[in-house]
Amino acid sequence: MEFCILGPLEVHREDESLALGGTKQRSLLAILLLNANRVVSSDRLIDELWGEEAPETAAKALQVHVSQLRKTLEPNREAGQSGQILVTRSPGYLIKLDADQLDLDRFERLAAEGRRALARGDPELARRTLREALDLWRGPPLAELAYADFVQREAPRLEELRLAVLEDRIEADLEAGRHGEVIGELERLVAEEPLRERPRRQLMLALYRAGRQAEALDAYREAREVLVEKLGIEPGRELKELEAAILAQDQSLEAPKRTGEPQPEEVNPASPAAPAATAVAGRPGQGRFVGREAELRDLEVALEAALLGRGTVFLVGGAPGIGKSRLVDELSKRAAALDARVVWGRCWEAGGAPAYWPWVQALRSYVHAIDPGRLLEQVGGQGAEVARILPELREALPDLPVLELPESEGARFRLFDAGSSFLKRAASDRPLVVVLEDLHAADVPSLLLLEFIAGEIADAPLLVVGTYRDIELGPDHPLTSAVLDLGRHRTTRMLLLEGFREADVSRLVEAIAGVTPSGRVAAAIHAGTGGNPLFVGELVRLLASEGRLEEPIDEAGVRLSIPRGVRDVIDRRLAQVSDASRELLSIASVFGREFAVETLSQITGASVEQALQVVDDGIGEGILSEA
Repeated sequence: MEFCILGPLEVHREDESLALGGTKQRSLLAILLLNANRVVSSDRLIDELWGEEAPETAAKALQVHVSQLRKTLEPNREAGQSGQILVTRSPGYLIKLDADQLDLDRFERLAAEGRRALARGDPELARRTLREALDLWRGPPLAELAYADFVQREAPRLEELRLAVLEDRIEADLEAGRHGEVIGELERLVAEEPLRERPRRQLMLALYRAGRQAEALDAYREAREVLVEKLGIEPGRELKELEAAILAQDQSLEAPKRTGEPQPEEVNPASPAAPAATAVAGRPGQGRFVGREAELRDLEVALEAALLGRGTVFLVGGAPGIGKSRLVDELSKRAAALDARVVWGRCWEAGGAPAYWPWVQALRSYVHAIDPGRLLEQVGGQGAEVARILPELREALPDLPVLELPESEGARFRLFDAGSSFLKRAASDRPLVVVLEDLHAADVPSLLLLEFIAGEIADAPLLVVGTYRDIELGPDHPLTSAVLDLGRHRTTRMLLLEGFREADVSRLVEAIAGVTPSGRVAAAIHAGTGGNPLFVGELVRLLASEGRLEEPIDEAGVRLSIPRGVRDVIDRRLAQVSDASRELLSIASVFGREFAVETLSQITGASVEQALQVVDDGIGEGILSEA
């Protein structure tokens, strides 16, 4: 199934275009697609769909629209069966998409691939890839919903993405020696976007290379007049330097020779010019990393964007043992291989840690690694502010003044501004990846600083990756509101990890034990663990120690005992609910993966209300989900 928002909203199943119903239903789908693979709360959906005119029955009406949309997207879903695409997940809903199902995701992937090709000096591949990305645009995004508030907020960001890729494609055309082909296009672009300096620079260069030096200088004068008249500012350094180079007829401005189109057989799968999936699979350290290739590609896109000067905050959530740390560790290896600096901080779950502890851990290691002279330049005049939470900075720079400021919103803002500026200046020297683990245990000031930074790093070579356990988040948890606030920033991306598929479980078994399991064994392990990598690992080691990974399987299948490590994880999760709820949940587990509330009530003698309370407790703790 293919979802398209770069133009009118469309959904395609094979060759069929699905009928999406009225405006409310289309708006609901559009909101979920703009937040693909992220939970959108019911309250936010109601606010976006009805605003201040929300009726008293809005919650029920939302459920009806969700139900109708599910019927459209999953017509073969059986009654009572959980949705596989439009999923109910507290406190609202999410639409679950694979890589490249959404045209916006394909656009961003192709844009990143094209920019990588341009950066490594392959303009022909870059221009083809970037053209393919731009061809996905069929008009203004979500054109038929253009007057909806959520579209008016999001459309400028999407249009900025399109323009940036268009400029990159023109840059590739220029580097490929195709200056004559882009002059007309650049003249139209400059007329439509008169304040953007990059197209004006590109137009000047294209005109000069076409032997139209006087017109190139006229283009500079026009740019200066527009900028001075409308904004009261002089042209930027690059425009000024290009004008001087044209006047001097600098040889560096000469057009490169046109290169031929490479043939498919010329591409070496092991080379950097090979498709991204091949390059990822062939990198060192990939051998034992299985089951998260698509998720790693998502993170690598954010890393590539950071390397090109576009900052991102990327949140990775999931249950204990689902592989968050392993995924981020693999990303850090890729980042280090690309000469980015990686620093780590971890929230302390046992309590008692000072405010900003994960940031302190991450920045402490950075301060120790940097020359004091350069460090002083990076903190600028705000070093004393940063030192309020980072004493190691004062050890490296003992001459910093001491600030005695009372706690206030103004003091906190100055601290946040100083910390954000420090990170951006540090990243300007060498791209920076900051990893913050276990954000579910973060103190509120640390989360507020993260939100502040998300709004400040759009133009910085900085990637902040945070991990958290989604099962820890209730409606009143500080991270719950922080995630919702972070989701409003265009720099934020989110990823929720789920269990491995059966094929990935089989690959993981082989990586751990060196044995390819039979289909029956792999199926049994997948069913018994839900694809949780930690549980799979514990179970595989137990089966291997008992010599059962390769044993013949009888008709009864594989009987699995529960390893101690898995029991410990389950016990910690069940410790969050009351004794009464834990007893009823134990009885409910006998029924299998699904049970009816009424049946639980009849078997245990508890009232339906009591059974419903147990279900609510279980859903709140991430132990149960609604079927």
